Amino acid sequence: MNDQFLRIFKENNFGTTPATVYLKEIGKLGQRSQSRVLDLVEDGFFQNGAEKKTIKNLRFISSSSEDLKDKMAQGKFSEDLYHRLNILTIHIPP
Repeated sequence: MNDQFLRIFKENNFGTTPATVYLKEIGKLGQRSQSRVLDLVEDGFFQNGAEKKTIKNLRFISSSSEDLKDKMAQGKFSEDLYHRLNILTIHIPP
């Protein structure tokens, strides 16, 4: 995931132009990756090793085939990340 973010942000020149980041299957992220995404959403920074980049002008769209509320109740998904990303929910039946 780290490499994917780096590629996106290099192409976007770290926030000089507005960008939309699509997070596909966000429910499958591990705890560490969830924490990194939360840092990016909340504080606008991305850290790659010792290098820390500030990124501006990002919008996030995320999708999941899993019920994130259930995963949150089980302690498998970050409550903070859920509330940051859950601004507008569109439920599409299978």
